[in-house]
Amino acid sequence: MAMFMLGISSIEFTVDRPADATMLGIFWVSLGLAAFGLLVEARRDLYTFCIFATVFGVIAAIITGSVVVYGVDPHPVAGVVAVLTGAGSLACVIYLVRTQYGSEILPNVLRTEFADLPVHEVDGVQFVASQSAAELPVGGVLEIRVVVQNCWDRERTLVFRLKPERRITLNSAGLLFDRSACITLGPAEVGVLSIPIVAEANANGRYSLMAQPRVQGDGGARVRRRRAPELSSQIPAWMTALGALGGILVWGGGMPFKVVVRQSAHSEPGPVSALPVQTEILWQPDPQVLNPASRAV
Repeated sequence: MAMFMLGISSIEFTVDRPADATMLGIFWVSLGLAAFGLLVEARRDLYTFCIFATVFGVIAAIITGSVVVYGVDPHPVAGVVAVLTGAGSLACVIYLVRTQYGSEILPNVLRTEFADLPVHEVDGVQFVASQSAAELPVGGVLEIRVVVQNCWDRERTLVFRLKPERRITLNSAGLLFDRSACITLGPAEVGVLSIPIVAEANANGRYSLMAQPRVQGDGGARVRRRRAPELSSQIPAWMTALGALGGILVWGGGMPFKVVVRQSAHSEPGPVSALPVQTEILWQPDPQVLNPASRAV
């Protein structure tokens, strides 16, 4: 809201008349609130701060720069704001490029070993996910395999929540699985979470599962520089419906998995309960490199 009001009140600099005192007051108050909010975000996550600062900095630089170039009378305030916001945006772009393409101390196991799979991130924990099969016989088992990479120098737990999407059918049989499988990783560790999915005896047809990963744990410093696209939360159906009423279409989010269960004459009853989740640590860092890695980020 502060950034929005800052943009609106900055229009006062574009008019060829003495500035309105009220609008100037709104501008400076909004500037102070926006600066405070961005400072808090910078302390929490400098990368996210730079993304926001770049966008709003470029907009402010264009507006105030236009006043300097095309204004009838000289406007020293607009000139100063244009220079400061332009320089700040350039510094943020340099940081973003350095973060994504600069060298790292710790190996990026996901991008090295699983380059063919999309990497996602939730609260500084990165992962790739795949399923072992797209079709199952009754009683069959497929595996959802999640390789997880902790980007912090403190412990994190990834909870890989799965839920079945509702089907319009009288057949209530479906898939059995652990709905809140999790893996705990130490500083900068890489591990794998294996979730078995079992087709019940009377299951038949197409099934969809939606994953909503969540991260538990906080504190520490980031030790892996490169970011991955943040996985957005699933938009619930009621929010999609309300958005449509307001003329806004919102949907998507989460991570879907789809499987087809085939009935056959040789089908046998499957297990009556979900199979246990398996976890394994694939890679651990040398503790002596964690401090240099955090300082490099």
